[in-house]
Amino acid sequence: MGSWVMAHIVGLGNMKAQFDKVADPKVASLHMGAALRKAAKPALDALKAITPKGPTGNLRKSSMITVRNYWNQGNAAAFIEHKSSKRLGKRGRHSSILEHGTRQRFTKGRIASSYNDKTLGPFDIIQKRVTKRGKFKGKFRFTTRPKYPKAFFKVAAKGKDQVSLGTAPALHLVSRAYSKALPQLQTEMVKELTKALAKAIAQAGLTEVT
Repeated sequence: MGSWVMAHIVGLGNMKAQFDKVADPKVASLHMGAALRKAAKPALDALKAITPKGPTGNLRKSSMITVRNYWNQGNAAAFIEHKSSKRLGKRGRHSSILEHGTRQRFTKGRIASSYNDKTLGPFDIIQKRVTKRGKFKGKFRFTTRPKYPKAFFKVAAKGKDQVSLGTAPALHLVSRAYSKALPQLQTEMVKELTKALAKAIAQAGLTEVT
């Protein structure tokens, strides 16, 4: 599941109160959600800009705006996130690792490999002799074609049952994108919600809300 931040803009309380006065909450929710989707675009652009491309670019491609409508409450919320789903090919399934970081991780077996990763695909394993003499005489090193990070293959050290995958730092991509885009979000939300309110009032059969 992707990480997300919901934009909360101070000073829109009066506008929300006006939406609450629209007769049908579903109408209010519909137009509010559409407005928030448009208004959240600066945050989406910021998220794409700071998301590392990586070997496949899948995480950046998974950046999107999600709108949730609360039909019975006459409300809606917009989220920016890295989306992971079967329909999208689980592009953003590793987003939580980059967002929150990880502790020290280990494999369940003696081999760490990307061979069965559907986004990276199969690869060739090349076995090379390290040296013919000295301390490492008779030892072999495994490499891949294509090379890391497009593919990887690692075997646990002698006497070890697991491969260390190390740690990952927390990048806080979503929250950083939100903070960077906040001034634009404030402007866009006021503009788009004002237009949405007018549409909601008209669809509800009213001339104005007082």
